[in-house]
Amino acid sequence: MTARRRLAFLGVLVGAASLVAGIVVAAFGLTASSGPAVVVRSYFAALARADAQQALAYGDLPAGPHELLTDKVLAEQIRIAPLRDVTVTATAQDGNSARVGVRYTMGFADGPITTSATMTLHRSSDEWRLDRAAIGAEIVPSTAAERLSVLGGTLPHARVLLFPGALPVRVDTSYLELVPAFDYVSFGSPSTLQPAVRVSEQGETAVRAAVRASLQRCLGGPPDPACPLPSERYVPGSVRGRIVVASDGLVDLDQNNPAGLLHYAGKPTISGHWRRLDYHNVARRQAGQVLLDVRASGYAVDPLRMHWTTA
Repeated sequence: MTARRRLAFLGVLVGAASLVAGIVVAAFGLTASSGPAVVVRSYFAALARADAQQALAYGDLPAGPHELLTDKVLAEQIRIAPLRDVTVTATAQDGNSARVGVRYTMGFADGPITTSATMTLHRSSDEWRLDRAAIGAEIVPSTAAERLSVLGGTLPHARVLLFPGALPVRVDTSYLELVPAFDYVSFGSPSTLQPAVRVSEQGETAVRAAVRASLQRCLGGPPDPACPLPSERYVPGSVRGRIVVASDGLVDLDQNNPAGLLHYAGKPTISGHWRRLDYHNVARRQAGQVLLDVRASGYAVDPLRMHWTTA
């Protein structure tokens, strides 16, 4: 082999080795010369593409179960709210320790939410690593806990580790929805997370439609003592007629019921006839228009069934 060919062959080997080394660095970590800010940006880039293994490679983990630190769960977080506009806002280094301020946006369907965090890092074997590559927290819903799940499974009942971003929590009914402004986790979050749940627009529409249909049966069908009355002075089951002024009414979620109990309250105007007790407690037949005191409750599941209640 001539000297020129030996040099060419050596150049190919060096180039191939450099390529392999570059791939290894890109896949499994950063070079020793990479600063704390680069580590933080690379960590959030891995989160944004739902690469859990790569994100975990940039730091250490606190104690806690790891079952939610997977590509599948991270992909669910990104589906709910993609991570965007990651910006390092400040970097402070003191020997083998560093602090990096970062700001990022979560693209929830209801509108983007921007938050900030301070990441702490340490130097280990000439490489900068995050002190925490995940967040330890306990998910404790204040209401409708039985309607919530993580990828179809039950919510964890103890402290778990999570990546920052949207909570990977789903609601099993279209009548309820999470509240993006409260349903995310960051490095500044408290150790106990309370997913906020509210009645969705579809839920409000369904409840009002169900109440109206039941009320029309009360006014035109067989007498039912359970049907709504204007007040307790009216004889149960005696109110007959039609709705002339509908009331949208108030639909809300019972904050103390784990099964997702919905409440309705409204005062529609009806035109018809009824029997009402006079001052001597004698039932007298009357006619005209009157406001009904309509209250009902039902669970946020299909088929939606609303049942008459009293105040």
